Amino acid sequence: MIKRTVCFSNPGTLRLHLRQLVWRGEDARETAVPIEDLGVLILESPLITVSTALLQALTEACVAVVLCDAAHLPSGYLLPQASHTLASRILRQQIELSDARAGMLWQQIVIAKIRNQAAVIRSMDATKAEELLQMAAQVRRGDVTNLEAQAARRYFEAFPIPEDVFHRSRYGTMPNAALNYGYAILRAAVARALVGSGLNPELGLHHRNQYNHFCLADDVMEPYRPFVDRIVLEHLDTFEKTEYPTKLSAKGKQLLLPFLTMDVQLGAATRPLFNALQLTSASLVRCVCNQQKTLELPSIP
Repeated sequence: MIKRTVCFSNPGTLRLHLRQLVWRGEDARETAVPIEDLGVLILESPLITVSTALLQALTEACVAVVLCDAAHLPSGYLLPQASHTLASRILRQQIELSDARAGMLWQQIVIAKIRNQAAVIRSMDATKAEELLQMAAQVRRGDVTNLEAQAARRYFEAFPIPEDVFHRSRYGTMPNAALNYGYAILRAAVARALVGSGLNPELGLHHRNQYNHFCLADDVMEPYRPFVDRIVLEHLDTFEKTEYPTKLSAKGKQLLLPFLTMDVQLGAATRPLFNALQLTSASLVRCVCNQQKTLELPSIP
């Protein structure tokens, strides 16, 4: 089942009624959404009131709740603390994971990411796409030569935007705001999938920042980033024409949210991205528990 991504941007109230999320806006009209249909809930306005009963029901259903700051950018997540019966056993396996095995898994992630980047830019710059594929073939265990960063630089250089206008940055001009918003939603969806599989999102394979509560999510989302990039490039004219060059409009957000339902090639099967995240997380559990060596990672069909 494909889960829905729902975003509320205006003042109002959210409550629980008969296992449904009920939204009541300033016009007093109510809209209901079954909790079981939700995958990601985005709350943008600081004037939204949410009942504790609803939050409890959302965590029980493993719905990722994304909270936004004054600039309407995602700033925090609410995830269930325990949504898997074997979470403690899997946690011990995560803690005991060797550096060598973590390096092997990170190598697979980087290779998949670079290959997907090559697929995104192939129609724009075939030469750079071929360079990326060659770099992907050279990634070693743990990516000790940091080919991920080198590939990212060449990849963003291929975007059809003048170099003096676009530099990949958290606070830069368009399409940075669109990319950042999409990545933040992706990060929440990845964290949800990891928690649902019994994994602790704080224990990363490569990312190890002691102040980051989502190191593992930052690892696993890497090969999925190009799917966000692709939808941003498809609507690049819309993002570039925005009134505020560093702020994403409501229309821009609406264009981005459907990326979680995009087709993803996972092995021989094609699945919605949201479902693919669950399969990738489940394969990571098996790798961590020494049941298999290869992650199920996405490719752009």
